[in-house]
Amino acid sequence: MNPQNLGRVLRTLRHLHGAQVAWRLRYGLRRTLRRVPRLPAPPPTLAFHAATTAALHAHLRLCQATLPPPPGQTEGWRAGEFRFLGETLVSPAAPPWEASTTQSRLWRYHLHYFSFARDLAVENADITWDEDRVLLRRWMHSWIDAHPVGADVAWDAFTVSERLINWCMAAAVFQLNDTPIMESMHQQSEWLLRSLEHDIRANHLLKNAVALTVAGAMLDHPAAATGQALLKREAREQILGDGGHYELSPMYHIHVLSDLLLVRAVIAAKADWLNSAILRAAGWLEAVCHPDGEIPLFGDAALDAAPAPRGILDLAARAMDRPPQRTADRGGASYALADSGYHVLSREDRRGWMIVKASGVSPAYQPGHAHCDVLSFEFSARRTRLLVDSGVHGYAGSPHRVYCRSTAAHNTAQIGSGEQHECWSTFRVGRRARVTLHDWDGRTLEASHDGFAPAVHRRRVAFDGVDSWRVQDSVQGHRGATWRSFIHVHPEAEITPMDSGEAYRIHRGDAAILLRLDPGTIGRLRTSEESPAPAYYCPRFGEARPAPIFELTAAGGADVLAYAIVLDDSKP
Repeated sequence: MNPQNLGRVLRTLRHLHGAQVAWRLRYGLRRTLRRVPRLPAPPPTLAFHAATTAALHAHLRLCQATLPPPPGQTEGWRAGEFRFLGETLVSPAAPPWEASTTQSRLWRYHLHYFSFARDLAVENADITWDEDRVLLRRWMHSWIDAHPVGADVAWDAFTVSERLINWCMAAAVFQLNDTPIMESMHQQSEWLLRSLEHDIRANHLLKNAVALTVAGAMLDHPAAATGQALLKREAREQILGDGGHYELSPMYHIHVLSDLLLVRAVIAAKADWLNSAILRAAGWLEAVCHPDGEIPLFGDAALDAAPAPRGILDLAARAMDRPPQRTADRGGASYALADSGYHVLSREDRRGWMIVKASGVSPAYQPGHAHCDVLSFEFSARRTRLLVDSGVHGYAGSPHRVYCRSTAAHNTAQIGSGEQHECWSTFRVGRRARVTLHDWDGRTLEASHDGFAPAVHRRRVAFDGVDSWRVQDSVQGHRGATWRSFIHVHPEAEITPMDSGEAYRIHRGDAAILLRLDPGTIGRLRTSEESPAPAYYCPRFGEARPAPIFELTAAGGADVLAYAIVLDDSKP
């Protein structure tokens, strides 16, 4: 290993807990030696716990009303069309378990999650169709026959967790009192108990805890107690004081909230810590959603890759019998989620709405979903997104993974060719930017970070309370290095230059803004065709849409540039 790579590895490892390293070595040795943990035989008689089954079935009836499968999705499953991450394999006889040669590892993970079992269970929660029961039973038997304990991908701890949850849902609705299925669920629970992701932690370990809790309750297995204890510990650490999930990805936040609601539905004692976590998490989600009802795309976040925000909020309100607990520091329509570093600067009527992310890598020991998006923002007008984050195209194997995590993929500034964080591999981060909040009064946000040390990037966003949001970037200590500030535009928006290039009109549908450059700020509009480094908008996994991007510089290498985003109600 050359010194540069060694330094990067050491800068990454220094943030890990010692226990994470120990567990990674332990599991790595187990894989290398191909050691499969010895699992106890299931008891001679197995049965699903009646009260848990009824509670889970009732929860799925609520899901049917609030989070039904997307139109046409269950019809696709029944026809053998397995579509994940924008790619489809057709396999009418059985799910294509042997897809390893053609599909990415993440695609195969999704196949083994059995999300189609959840969709069919929700759709059948009111009236059960025998054809779907027969179909699911056949698929589950097919999976059991094809995957011995420890098989790659199929027995990854996270995959086991997702599958156990989805099998529990199917069992609750379709009454799958089938010995091979129950024995496999018992076996998967025992495997998970011996494979908890203490090396990865974060949302993975929380998902493990949820699966043990739910499957343990269904099987009346001691795993339920282990899962609840682990979940209580992880929820207290992972749900921040403002309700946000500490990985700061709105997409993963929804997954966590969905899992917490599921656990609350099946456990007999409705614990105060769980109720509090759910209400705060629902409040956070409601606070960060755009006026269009969807999440911002900071970090690893994609649309349609988690339950719909409005649906999950409706489910939470019905399950808890009360609205979300808003924990934002609200100052009129604008407010801050202080622990998460998210700040919303908005009109009362939300016709103009900006969200700014003034936070860095979180948690320090698990940066896998972090992007170089410090001080980046998204902007909506009239419930329509106009200025966007680049989102996430995919993980391992994605041709756009490096781009989506880079500084240039976000509405922030870059000094030289440096990056805010030292992102490498698929999920690794070495050096990280440190963020400092200087001012927040409900209309003005000012913060800085040292991601380009010794240079410092400082941003001030000021909202006039009516129709203008002014963004000022300044850099200190850049030693003459070229620096730029980026603004990404939704690919469906039309851009019209005005005032000799000092302003641009950006409109999409009936929503429009003016981008006005301050004197001394030079703007260059790049399109995918003319840019040597194309910009992409990746709102969904597997989707990369070329998009226009403004590249702003300060005249004469000055230390400050600024621009204003102004609502425009004039006709085109």
